[in-house]
Amino acid sequence: DSALEAAKIADGLNPYLSVIQNEIALAYCCLGKIEKGMNIWMDVMTQDTLTHGAALNLARIYRQQGHANKYGEYLAIAANRADAPPELSIELADYLLRRGDIIGAAEACRRSLSKGIDRSKVVALTARNSKLAEMLGFPSIEK
Repeated sequence: DSALEAAKIADGLNPYLSVIQNEIALAYCCLGKIEKGMNIWMDVMTQDTLTHGAALNLARIYRQQGHANKYGEYLAIAANRADAPPELSIELADYLLRRGDIIGAAEACRRSLSKGIDRSKVVALTARNSKLAEMLGFPSIEK
């Protein structure tokens, strides 16, 4: 409760700063008010289209709730944001590969490589699927 109050005070000083809004949403979720937190993250995601935090938090909540499609939808939004780390593209590629979307997985792998991901992380995914390896121009080591 005290963390939520502190975040609300900070928000009053600098309203709608996505970092503060993200913390408020997280505090609500920690207090068991998941829907309220999710609504804040939805607003943040709409208002701040450059940062990945709100979309990633929504993806994580949906994954915890067992909503695989929603998880993938919000993970894709997060991975495509300007500030997203390359690891999110790898996580997205893994999700898409598990869903059978090899083209989408290849696009996510390429994005992660362009953002400077350690090549071995992409190779680990291609080891699971020779078609993905071929699309990326990696030698196939699928067993």
